[in-house]
Amino acid sequence: MALAMGLNACSSTAPQDRLVPSTRGAGIHNDADVAFLQQMIPHHAQAVELSDLLLTKPAADPQVVAQAVSIRIAQASEIDMMRGWLTTWGIDLAAMPQSHAPGCGMVSSAELAALNDAEGNAADRLYLELMITHHEGAIAMARTEADSGQSSYAMDFAQGIMSSQQREIDVMRTMLTPDITVNTSPSC
Repeated sequence: MALAMGLNACSSTAPQDRLVPSTRGAGIHNDADVAFLQQMIPHHAQAVELSDLLLTKPAADPQVVAQAVSIRIAQASEIDMMRGWLTTWGIDLAAMPQSHAPGCGMVSSAELAALNDAEGNAADRLYLELMITHHEGAIAMARTEADSGQSSYAMDFAQGIMSSQQREIDVMRTMLTPDITVNTSPSC
């Protein structure tokens, strides 16, 4: 299991330069860039929360655990980076929304409770289903940023989300049994 976690961490889907908080995003930006980051921070925070819940499960499948660890590490680091950009742009983080509007793959409180209560294979399956839909929502948000943003840093980050989270979706789908159906059309 440690080897799988280590290999997965080494092949993290987030490029290494995105894992370090950065203020390189200073400069030209627009309202779409700010809105994207302000919404992506709580979106990423929920992915961290989902992963943390899965990691409390003693009978979780080692491959699912490795995926949860990888997602948790990458997205927690990206939260710090996004906060750094917003601060550099003069955005007051204290005045920023602390939650994400429903949609875009956000998990409901009932779904969080269900994951909290699930055990064994049911917990693995529910985590993968929820995270696939969650990632699809992030990809939809990133497409909006790529189409409407102005900051080259935020737009590059959005492109990275689209590619890295699609790869993670592909991996997570291989972990699911064929009888699982996942909602693939989150509305944003």
